[in-house]
Amino acid sequence: MKKTKERIISVVSVVALFVSLFMVIPPAQAQEVSAVSEVTIVGTIVNTRDYYNVDGAVCAYAFIPATLTTVSVGGKNVDLTVCGAGTMPALGTNDLSGLVGVTRAYTGSVGKSNTAPFKYSFGISSYADTPAPDYVSIMKAHLEGLGYINVVTYSDVPGEVFAQADTTDFRGNFYFFMHNGVWGEISAVVANADHTGSELEYGCQIPASGGFAKAQKVATIFAQYNSGAITKDAAQKSLNSLQ
Repeated sequence: MKKTKERIISVVSVVALFVSLFMVIPPAQAQEVSAVSEVTIVGTIVNTRDYYNVDGAVCAYAFIPATLTTVSVGGKNVDLTVCGAGTMPALGTNDLSGLVGVTRAYTGSVGKSNTAPFKYSFGISSYADTPAPDYVSIMKAHLEGLGYINVVTYSDVPGEVFAQADTTDFRGNFYFFMHNGVWGEISAVVANADHTGSELEYGCQIPASGGFAKAQKVATIFAQYNSGAITKDAAQKSLNSLQ
């Protein structure tokens, strides 16, 4: 009888130990898998052969958002100024040549790119015609919203936009001139405290990939730096990361 009780106690102890371990050690957590969501972005498709002036036939395309666009990629918010362009099966073709150069509303999914020089790529599944954005009003509102003063924006020719503005202490100046709705010359500078030389500057006086969207991003970075919201190193890193 005594041995039977000992066996019962032993079994009960083992069960109790197992239960306690089960309660202390949580089961393995399953990795969260979420479907890639579709987004609609107004922008323009360009052929990378013309875009990068590469000799020879290149069956690859880039997508330039009409305005600075924030999308979520892998749970991270990304500001798109330019990205690779491809197609989803729904479009039924990999040939985007018939869509090059026209600003439309494109729907698809944005993901990380495996092909240089783009960090991200836009898989397009459908598109629709849409009115061209009012670039002049958009840039004016963007610059004033960032705290710039003496904001001047105008357009003398369709597809061309000029913008210039100063920071409130006049140490920072932003300049942009967009050609044909896609390309643009961008320059921005924050002078030293005594207004000699530059603490931070960015210049792209040749046609700049990203055009209008990139200009908005540059203006944002310079405003943040000039206000002290970000450090010089952080500002420089952001500028260097622009495509």
